[in-house]
Amino acid sequence: DGSFASWPGGREVSPWCSLYAGHFMLAAAEAGYHVQPELLSDWLGYEQAQALSARDELRVRVYRVYLLALGARPAVAAMNLLRENAMVDLDDTERWLLAAAYQRAGMADVAAALGRDAGTRVREYREPGRTYGSMLRDQSLILTLLLEFGRQEQADALAAQVAAVLAAEGWHSTQTLGFALLALGRYEATLQSAAHPRLQAEVR
Repeated sequence: DGSFASWPGGREVSPWCSLYAGHFMLAAAEAGYHVQPELLSDWLGYEQAQALSARDELRVRVYRVYLLALGARPAVAAMNLLRENAMVDLDDTERWLLAAAYQRAGMADVAAALGRDAGTRVREYREPGRTYGSMLRDQSLILTLLLEFGRQEQADALAAQVAAVLAAEGWHSTQTLGFALLALGRYEATLQSAAHPRLQAEVR
């Protein structure tokens, strides 16, 4: 049906892992790698069907609408439902995800309004199940989204934090490393642009 389980051969859908797999298919396709079109299309179709479900936890629902917008299939009704009913419960990571969903869906005014209220605060935690989250994973997600909004000064500060944690000794999950490297790779790409003030200063 287009969904993914946590492990090869698994028969039970993992809501977060299914989204995570789809996210990196989209990232791979954007980077020019071959992604089987039917695989990606089936996944997008499955997540579209799940978008209006209120059964999944809030983080899953917000991540889903962002990825659907990233895949050019925005679930506007689900986005509006979250904006109308769940804003007081969203943390900064989730606010950025919802704002980016609206941005990708072409609703820049709504996206800007949501972004104005979103910070970069992330609590210290490590979650071995559910969304497999961590402080570094969420910081990396926010870094990616700040870059989408052109918030370069905030991105500079957060990228330094993410890079410092990665450079230090310590264990990180595969997912945390995946998000951190994705975010830092995209951040590095912005540094290659002559429009970036730090790079202009270095060139001078």
